[in-house]
This record gives sequence, structure tokens and C-alpha cells, in this order.
Amino acid sequence: MEALDTNVIVRLATRDDEQQVEKAVALVRTNFSRESPAWISVFILVEFSWVLNTLYHYSRSEVADTIRRLLDNEDSWITKSSSSKTPHS
Repeated sequence: MEALDTNVIVRLATRDDEQQVEKAVALVRTNFSRESPAWISVFILVEFSWVLNTLYHYSRSEVADTIRRLLDNEDSWITKSSSSKTPHS
């Protein structure tokens, strides 16, 4: 299982840079699926929350809604593990 970086999920959530969005979408479509999901650590979600709040001025409820949509997507490719260990630990 491979981990996703904060930059990738920021691009997917904000869609603020079309070239970067295209790269993020291609990365996800090429490398992840329900059978082979991506892994996002709690630490990445914390950083993601900080970026959305600080740099994009999302409110706390907007950050929560964005994370909820990311995790609850029916085509989800994210492992919903509560472990803070790395995938290779």
C-alpha cells in the first residue's frame, strides 16, 4: 500500500491549479483502486486541515466537510485505518 502526500489531496480538494490537478488525478487513477487503496496517515490529514484553513481560508466546518467527502466517497481509494503506523511498519 502506498501513501498519498498532502500536496496531492490538496490539489484534488481545491482544484486550484489545473496542471497539478491533472497530475494528481492521473496519479490516483493509475496507482489506486478499491482493491489497491491509497493510505493517508492521520498526520497528513492534520497537515491537510492546516493548509485548507491557513492558506485557503476554509472554515472549520468546511475543512471537516472536505475531509468527510474525501473519506466517505463511495469510490473511495483511501484506507480508513486508524493506525498511525506507516504502511511499511
